[in-house]
Amino acid sequence: MSAVIIIQESNLCIHTWPEFGYAAADFFTCGDTVNPWKSFEYLKNFLKAAKFNCMELQRGSTELINNPSLMKESVVRGESLPKDSKLQKIAEATEAKMPNFPSEKRRSKFQKTVVAKNKWWGNVLWLDDVLNVQERDEFVYHEMISHVPMMTHPDPKRVLIVGGGDGGVATEVLKHACLEKVTIVEIEEELVNGAKQLNEETFADPRLNLIIGNAAEYVKEQKEDSFDVIIVDYTFESD
Repeated sequence: MSAVIIIQESNLCIHTWPEFGYAAADFFTCGDTVNPWKSFEYLKNFLKAAKFNCMELQRGSTELINNPSLMKESVVRGESLPKDSKLQKIAEATEAKMPNFPSEKRRSKFQKTVVAKNKWWGNVLWLDDVLNVQERDEFVYHEMISHVPMMTHPDPKRVLIVGGGDGGVATEVLKHACLEKVTIVEIEEELVNGAKQLNEETFADPRLNLIIGNAAEYVKEQKEDSFDVIIVDYTFESD
């Protein structure tokens, strides 16, 4: 029996094998206002678990990726798995997939950019030690933010991308045959330089016009009908 609970960006998945007296749960939360351990304690007590093992992973933590041993020291809670158990073998195999891979670091006046390659996640990009893009699953975000607005216009030939320096949105937009020109306005040049290593084909497309600068100022200078579709791929922060 399996169950999934989705609350905005967070979710709880539970899978049970009653015949083996076993249950597995996955808690995914966004932000730092939710404590998933409360849900864990509730489930543990409700299911009357005699034994349990759990691990907490902070998404985008480069320290965990580069130092798998930290997991054993700081994020594992509960009882240890038996050495000869199948679950223990799976855990060991998973840890073996987390290598120390070489990376290239860049720093600008805005942020630190790290570009690396991983045999499982593919090309990976961090901004200020926070995971930004990884090749294996970036489509989950970029397809939705790109194709939905493109489909709302009957003939989107001119597209403006505010931000989007990683090139992910441009990659999806360029798949539309009707497109004549896509303009990216990105203030962070080092981000673009790092992204070009991961996405050479997109940045080499002749339909792409890359502008390094302030997107707000750029938009003010444009005529009202300059673009058919405008996509904002930018994280807004307020004081």
